[in-house]
Amino acid sequence: WCGMFPQLTNSLFQHKLTGELFKSATGIHPERRIPEFPQENFPQWAKKHRLNTQPKKQPNRKIAYFAGCTANYLFPDVPKAVVDVLRHNGFEVYYPEQKCCGMPTLLEGDRKLTMEFVRFNLEHLAEAVESGYDIVCSCPTCGFMLRK
Repeated sequence: WCGMFPQLTNSLFQHKLTGELFKSATGIHPERRIPEFPQENFPQWAKKHRLNTQPKKQPNRKIAYFAGCTANYLFPDVPKAVVDVLRHNGFEVYYPEQKCCGMPTLLEGDRKLTMEFVRFNLEHLAEAVESGYDIVCSCPTCGFMLRK
């Protein structure tokens, strides 16, 4: 959720009282600096660059890109660079609708939510595969979850 509301999250973390309260409640060392969330996350950028719709013409080399939550919301320059590299090498890039891969919720023991994420992602990625796309994932953890 933090990456969806970066200005609010950054303000709360930077404010002395709320920042200290957050660190105390989550067990983060009081002197630990929390990095700022970027103002534009990757899903917003992808939509602006029309990566969320399949192209009308069918290129020979097609990639459905699964970025992962960390890249989407904390380090959006990583998936942007992946898209640039893929496009530079002649691939059409499509960013299908996606949710968390489910590893964080699995590690927390929330099997129900994990399976909701898995079903959602499989449904959307399967549509892309049926349309001739290969799946590329730049996050090793997400890639592991997608394969298992």
